[in-house]
Amino acid sequence: MHHHSITSHTCPQCGQTYTPNPKEHPLRRSQQRFCSVQCSQKGSKKKAPASKRFWGKVLASSLFECWLWTAGRDRHGYGQFALTINPTKMITAHRYAYETLVGVVPSGNDLHHICNIRTCVNPIHLTALKHSDHGRVHRKPGI
Repeated sequence: MHHHSITSHTCPQCGQTYTPNPKEHPLRRSQQRFCSVQCSQKGSKKKAPASKRFWGKVLASSLFECWLWTAGRDRHGYGQFALTINPTKMITAHRYAYETLVGVVPSGNDLHHICNIRTCVNPIHLTALKHSDHGRVHRKPGI
């Protein structure tokens, strides 16, 4: 029987010394790079800058058409984007696009989709309305 020795490793994320799980197959042990699931996730692709993560989830074919959010949505059908990871801070996708390309939404205002497509993140299709006006627009039939 061939005996494999188990050596300790240093986690590239946190610097802690750890010993891979001895119950794992030797090849699996040698591939264990991090001390924990948490450290392995910290090193994941989600560490990419927010703008790179965001625009990779948008389907846009022209400047004037809807730019569609292709990732997660909230219960109302609006796109959701994890602005920060660890801790996670969620923002609506259309707000992120608007604030990135146009500027901050004024306090007391909501963003209204002129195109009525909740997954659209094209700032040309968004307008800032006072909260009370936004509610009035949505109470009109057909909007």
